[in-house]
Amino acid sequence: MGLFRKLDSANELATGMAVRLGVDLESGFETGPVQAAYQFRDMVMRCSTCTHHEECRRLQAHTIELDFPPAYCRNRDRFERG
Repeated sequence: MGLFRKLDSANELATGMAVRLGVDLESGFETGPVQAAYQFRDMVMRCSTCTHHEECRRLQAHTIELDFPPAYCRNRDRFERG
């Protein structure tokens, strides 16, 4: 998979996980909009290095709402603070 496709996939998965967990990525960060953009970029980068993309994609395809992120989620700590 090419770099841009992988980052696009990670962006979709991180955003989808936030939606399912009820985390508002736009106002959920404690800093201003520029810092929020950097923090979201960091989340996408962490997600892009995950080896569970297919498992996460299946989970999101069959789940509307989650109470907590899966154990394998590299952004688990961020989502739990969200």
